[in-house]
Amino acid sequence: METKGTSISMLASECGKNHMTIRRVIQEESYNPTIDTIKAIAEALGVDEQYILNGKEFSPKDYQGVKGYIDYNGKITRIETFKQLQAIYETIKSDLEAPNEAKDLIKKDKENKKNQSQEPLDITTINLFQSEKYDTTKVATWDFRKSEDEREEMPNNLGNMCKGYEFDIANCHFLNSEAAYICGRFSNDSKEHIGIQRELIEEKNGYSTKKVVRRKYEFLGRKDWETYNVQWMLYVVWQKVRQNKAFSALLKRIPDNCTIVENSTHQKPKKDEKDTSMFWGAKNFELEQNRDLVEKNEEIKNLGKKKKDISFLKMTARNSISNFGVWEGVNCMGKILTICKHCLKNGIEPPIDYELLKSKNIYLLGELLTFNDEAYKHQPKKTSKPTITANKTKEVKTQELPSNGRVKGIIGAVIGEIVGSRFEFAKSLPKKRYELFAGQCSFTDDTVLTVAIADSLLHSKEFKDTLWTWGKRYPYAGFGRSFKEWLKRRKKDENATNDSIGNGCGMRVSPIGFYAKTLDEALELARQSAIITHNSNEGVRGAQSIAAAIFLAKEQKPKDEIRAYIEETFGYNLHLTDKEIYDNKCKLDGSEKALAETTCPLAIIAFLVTEDYESAIRKAISYHADTDTIACMTGGIAAAYYGVPQAIINKVADYLPQEIIDIINEFDGIHLQNT
Repeated sequence: METKGTSISMLASECGKNHMTIRRVIQEESYNPTIDTIKAIAEALGVDEQYILNGKEFSPKDYQGVKGYIDYNGKITRIETFKQLQAIYETIKSDLEAPNEAKDLIKKDKENKKNQSQEPLDITTINLFQSEKYDTTKVATWDFRKSEDEREEMPNNLGNMCKGYEFDIANCHFLNSEAAYICGRFSNDSKEHIGIQRELIEEKNGYSTKKVVRRKYEFLGRKDWETYNVQWMLYVVWQKVRQNKAFSALLKRIPDNCTIVENSTHQKPKKDEKDTSMFWGAKNFELEQNRDLVEKNEEIKNLGKKKKDISFLKMTARNSISNFGVWEGVNCMGKILTICKHCLKNGIEPPIDYELLKSKNIYLLGELLTFNDEAYKHQPKKTSKPTITANKTKEVKTQELPSNGRVKGIIGAVIGEIVGSRFEFAKSLPKKRYELFAGQCSFTDDTVLTVAIADSLLHSKEFKDTLWTWGKRYPYAGFGRSFKEWLKRRKKDENATNDSIGNGCGMRVSPIGFYAKTLDEALELARQSAIITHNSNEGVRGAQSIAAAIFLAKEQKPKDEIRAYIEETFGYNLHLTDKEIYDNKCKLDGSEKALAETTCPLAIIAFLVTEDYESAIRKAISYHADTDTIACMTGGIAAAYYGVPQAIINKVADYLPQEIIDIINEFDGIHLQNT
């Protein structure tokens, strides 16, 4: 102003502004002028606006005319107001702070976990109708929400909506448990209800089952539905648990000190719809807010990556923390799963009120459910006397315990199955070296039918008879659909057969490899054992390849000779690398991952590329998919070649009922016993 010889009054006149306004701009540091005033003064003086700003601040209203674009986080946003600019600034500021906050949360989550009770849950105290508060800093919880979720690098799709876990009730085959549950709502013998049930049974998607089919026929539902719906849900879930091997494997891996929780924090009912989220599930807003933060941090860290890759990383980060806040709600669904998990692992029947269900006259497709054959018939894990008393008529030579403490026998197949049981169909394994035996481990159909074949060889029984006897004795051991169909047909026709191409023929054949005196005898006995339920080229080939591998391993043939014989005789490629195996596995759908032709070669390869029993079954498990069966087959071959260390054998007895231990002892000539 001095240079131009301009006074405040002259400048005000030239700017078209009040001279008091110009005076305040020049003389009062606390005065914040508008952008228009600054521009007018700068233009009148012929200087840059920055000279006029001189540290002045401006209110949001002064920026209403700002225009421009901001490229942040891979997204270009058009800016037209100060409010938009301010919102983006807050986002950026929050993003800059997120990494440190996320690190603190992960550290705190681990600290909270250390303070949780490690005692197994007492399911006798569970009340399915009582509201609960689970303080995650004191008690361990295992929550689930979306079907695509994972936890500890394994699937966590425990909800009713999840597809892929099929099971039967009476003569009805359900594709998801939500459909079976809703069938109970429309369960009289009227034509309307039969028609609705048919529609539900055909529905593959649990979400549409609930949101579409149920809503469409809401007005036709039974008026007494809420007097028995909880017991019906317990019954339905138990059928899925005891019949579906993959689903039971998900449950068994959950630690015994954890209460399962259905996470309903984000559920909101639609207008005029009853809110049941706090009954079937529970809410924990603090935990979800913390998960949002670590998820956001993961997104910031991986800017520029593909959207699907970022989504997976965000999900992994989100599920890496679980020990914050308090779950509040009845959590009826979580309690039901907790009860079923406990009963599954302990071989007992859950406290289902069958008398109540009987009194409600529940029909499926016009057939009245009587619930007369629903008792859980697992034998207890420890019994004082074996149930098999048949006299031994064929001799299997017993073995003296070698000086190196290693045992060669079917115990190797049984251990492989039990160790692999908790990883069945998992997408990945724990990053740290895992313990072979854990609370989630259990014997399943592989062990039951291996013992059935051993029983046949020991006591001169027909294979079909021992498979039937042991199959009926352990109906909920996790048999495949084809074997369960054979059990049903064999009840009416003792000569019934199946033409399955699954790997069940190979998982049970290890006793034959140990028993046979010649390779030809091993091949013939394997064929006879397979055609009962796997009367197909693939089934017979699978059984014979495993039996032959065990026989040759028992004879201590060189590995190259074993590989060459199997490849030439059965046409398997036993030169696959780990990468080729993984790539091939990814191309298979769920059912193909349990076929004889896809899994029997993997079991043999796992033996061929390793140097001892333990590394062999670990390698078999690393192929993922049907881990218990592959490890069972590998375990049989590796036991024949290397023997099983006594230290490993000592840990397996407590996972087995006494009558199974008795057959293993008799066949292998050892003295395994429960502690």
